Amino acid sequence: MTGTDLEVAQPDGDSEPIPPPPTRRGRRWGLVLAVVLAVALVLAAVLGLWVQRQVNPASAGETVSLTVATGATVGQVASLLEDRGVVGNAVLFRAYVRFEGSRPFLPGDYQLRKRERFSTLVAALTRPPAVDRLTIPEGLTLVQIAERVGRLPGRSADRFLALARNGQVRSPYAAPNAPPDRALEGLRCGV
Repeated sequence: MTGTDLEVAQPDGDSEPIPPPPTRRGRRWGLVLAVVLAVALVLAAVLGLWVQRQVNPASAGETVSLTVATGATVGQVASLLEDRGVVGNAVLFRAYVRFEGSRPFLPGDYQLRKRERFSTLVAALTRPPAVDRLTIPEGLTLVQIAERVGRLPGRSADRFLALARNGQVRSPYAAPNAPPDRALEGLRCGV
């Protein structure tokens, strides 16, 4: 028996060594473990608070117009939302959508607010977007119609004119020899 090992005699005559008292090294490891655990808890709390503020921001900002394309994936929509400032983090938004198990997003033009709650965004993107109504009185030219289209939020008179005049959209009622830039002008609709 050495000077640091003590043995306790058992009733049956066997002896069992008594463990030595904790050393400074053992106490240091306990302290390091306690510090690491405390830091991990603080980081978890900060991360939780950050996620909560991303998912449910304190207040929404200005309105943003954006278009969700037909066939757009959740990842593409999340990136679009992040690029336009509607959400702060596309990865977190995708995770939220996956966790909530929402229906697919519908294509269309949307008016959303920056820093909007994720639940509000998912609800808006799974409903058909609002449709702008425009009444076109009989006798207006394409330029006059384009001016009215340009007054709608998120619409452009120039883009409307370019699309109407490029010849890709033709009416079955237009004269076959009508030039593309005049093929839609002056037609009556039976609607």
